Amino acid sequence: MSGERRRTDHERRRSRRTAATFAVKNATSGQIQLCQAEDICPGGITIKRTMEASYKPRTQVALAFSLPGSPAEISAE
Repeated sequence: MSGERRRTDHERRRSRRTAATFAVKNATSGQIQLCQAEDICPGGITIKRTMEASYKPRTQVALAFSLPGSPAEISAE
């Protein structure tokens, strides 16, 4: 059974995510790490990071990335 079916309407994502693979710079507590994006939507992004780069829930992070085909860098916290 799909995990999506077990979630309430409130828990489901509000926007459909678009698959995309690109590099993401992740900065937390003054340390910069490179990560890889898996998908993106107006409300969020899923990134892969190393096992050593785990954070407690609600940890504020700063991200910087360029979407495929665009030279503009996007920064977000």
